[in-house]
Amino acid sequence: MATFTATKKIELTREFVLENVRLCVKPKSEEEILKTELADLPDLEAYYRVFMDDGSFKLTEKIVEQIPGLEYGELLTKAVENVQENAYVFQMFGALIIASNKEKMHGASVLLCPGKFHEVCENAGVKRLIIIPSSVHEVICQPDEGTLAIEDCNEMVRQVNATELLAEDILSDHVYIYDDETGKVTMP
Repeated sequence: MATFTATKKIELTREFVLENVRLCVKPKSEEEILKTELADLPDLEAYYRVFMDDGSFKLTEKIVEQIPGLEYGELLTKAVENVQENAYVFQMFGALIIASNKEKMHGASVLLCPGKFHEVCENAGVKRLIIIPSSVHEVICQPDEGTLAIEDCNEMVRQVNATELLAEDILSDHVYIYDDETGKVTMP
């Protein structure tokens, strides 16, 4: 039986992990964690994170192998379901639309929930969004009717990353595009 210690010792059962695991996104790395490729977002990787009341931790193959009865297929299925259940979009300061999760921690995984971006497009009356990766914790959605200059947006992201964020919080140095006709988030 695997255990994990945060501020208290937790027994990692199959049920506990499946109830609390989510896919998260981060820049591609050599880190030895359980992860999967993202075809439409080749600069990012999705990895498994277990959320608890007092924190969270990344799953590794070693941890998963120590949990009796836990299968990789069901782990992926539940991680995706849990991301979708916790995805959260809210509007701030007029047109500023933030997408994250309910905890606002490791919430850029909302990139894996195109249905949330469809709702934003519907509400804004547009077919396309510029998605600004403000950090690994959230993204900003900017409705676009084809008038925003992608390179200007990318420059803004690079500037903010260089001056405002810790290295471990940087998701990307460029924006992403959500196209409501394809229902996909992609790199421009």
